[in-house]
Amino acid sequence: MLAGIADDSLDGPRVTNVADIFVSYNQSDRTEAFWLDGELRKLGHTPHLHEKEVKGGGNFMAWMRERLDAADHALCVISSEYLKAKHSLLELDAAINEATVKGTNFVLPVIVKSCAVPRLIAPFNPCILHDVSGEDRRARFRDFMGKSAAPARTPPEGVVASNIPIRVPTHFMGREEALADIETAMARHHGRVAITALHGLRGVGKTVLAAAYAERHRGDYRATWWLRAETEAGMRADLVGLGVRLGWVGADDKEEPALAAVSERLGHEGDGVLLI
Repeated sequence: MLAGIADDSLDGPRVTNVADIFVSYNQSDRTEAFWLDGELRKLGHTPHLHEKEVKGGGNFMAWMRERLDAADHALCVISSEYLKAKHSLLELDAAINEATVKGTNFVLPVIVKSCAVPRLIAPFNPCILHDVSGEDRRARFRDFMGKSAAPARTPPEGVVASNIPIRVPTHFMGREEALADIETAMARHHGRVAITALHGLRGVGKTVLAAAYAERHRGDYRATWWLRAETEAGMRADLVGLGVRLGWVGADDKEEPALAAVSERLGHEGDGVLLI
C-alpha cells in the first residue's frame, strides 16, 4: 500500500551508493551549502544541515555528535570564513577524527571560495568549485561524488530508503494516543492508497509527530520519504530523489522525464512507500 501523511506545519568514485551525508558549513557559505544540499538530493543522497534540523533552543552539539556518528560521509564546505570559525573547525576536526575509523573517503571537502587550504585537508582530495559555474560546476561536483554513472535500477535487498530530516527527541513521550490514531488511519484502507492528515495550530508538534511515526514504523515500509512541499521545486526534487533511491530513475536523468517516471511507478509500484 502507498501511504501518505500530510503535515501542514513546515515552511575514481568517491561515493558509490546513496548515503547519509553530514554537511558542515559556515553561515557565510549558506547559499553554497544549500546548493550542495539540492545537488546531493538529486543524486539520491540524504544530506543533513543543522539549519534544517536543529530548531530554536535545540542542542546543536548533541545533534552534531549523533549525525556524525551515523553519517556515511561528512561534506565540509570550505572557505576562508569556514577555516576561521570555531564551530566549523570543531566539525572539521570531528570529521577528520571520524575518518580514522571510517576511512579517508568519509571526509568530502568541497572548496567553494579561493583560500589557503590546510595541509590536513589535502589527503582527502578536495573538490574545487570556486573557479567554475553553471553546468560545469554541477558536472564537476557530480564527478567528485562518483555518481556520473547511473546507479543500479534495483536497490539492494533489505535496504530501507529514508530521508527523514527531523531529529526525534530521544525521550519522545506523551503522544502514544496520537501515534496510535495515525496507525489506525493508515490501516483503515484496504486499497492501494492510505492517507491521513495532521492538523492543528502552529507549534503543537505536528512535524515531530509525523517524523516519530515514520521512525517507529520504518521497518514497515521500504521507503519513508519526506517531501519539501513548501515549494514546487522542492517537492519535485524530493520525488526525483526517491526515484533515484529506489532505482526507478538514474541520477543524471533530466527532471521532467524522471518526475513522470516516478509518478507512474508510484501509481503502479507504490506498495510499501510512506510519503510525508
